[in-house]
Amino acid sequence: MASGEIFTDSYVIQRCPKTGVTLQLVNPLTGDLIYPTNRSLDGVNEYAFKGLLVPFLDKFIPLHPDCLLADIGGGEYSRCAVELSKRYPDIQAIINIDLIARPLKGVQKAIALAEDLTRLEMFLPHESIDFAYSSYLLPMLPRYTGNNIQIVILSALAGCMNSGGMALIHESPGYFRREYAQQLLSRGGFNRMYAYGVGDEFLVLSKFEDPTKTSVLESIGLDPIITL
Repeated sequence: MASGEIFTDSYVIQRCPKTGVTLQLVNPLTGDLIYPTNRSLDGVNEYAFKGLLVPFLDKFIPLHPDCLLADIGGGEYSRCAVELSKRYPDIQAIINIDLIARPLKGVQKAIALAEDLTRLEMFLPHESIDFAYSSYLLPMLPRYTGNNIQIVILSALAGCMNSGGMALIHESPGYFRREYAQQLLSRGGFNRMYAYGVGDEFLVLSKFEDPTKTSVLESIGLDPIITL
């Protein structure tokens, strides 16, 4: 599958008419934007999660040496992996999953990484991941596709996570939390969703065999948005 193929039926890449520089995805029939942004994706690795992931883990999810973390779509030079390896030098491993062999420019980079998310089982053993995080990927995908790519991605992620494992999704737009949350969670294999951060910029998805089990997030008073 060529990079960006999932968008060829409905979406095209164009330059923002206001800036003339920023790349965005647009549906030419409806005018819907998939990723309107005030900067190109060249700088995403520089800003995504910078200074935010470690404080989150310190507060909510204490890591131990046997933890296995997945950095999904972090790019060839993941700021997250570097930050985590310095803060938690004794954990088992940080797996940086990335389809690309070299940095790509513009929106095509994120599309290539999103494709990679549907095949996580190729890289991660079943039920092996304790914590996974991803930034600027899932929310960028179109809501309406033939096989609902968002559910495919969440299902692949859930299958690789331990019971009780958690996934942190960065930059989640309103529709992801409201219109599709229940469908995505139930069909994807997760049973709880939490909002965290200013403006609910983060979603925390948790997976439990026993849906009545109390999570570390609830034990400190963070209420789930949805419990299935």
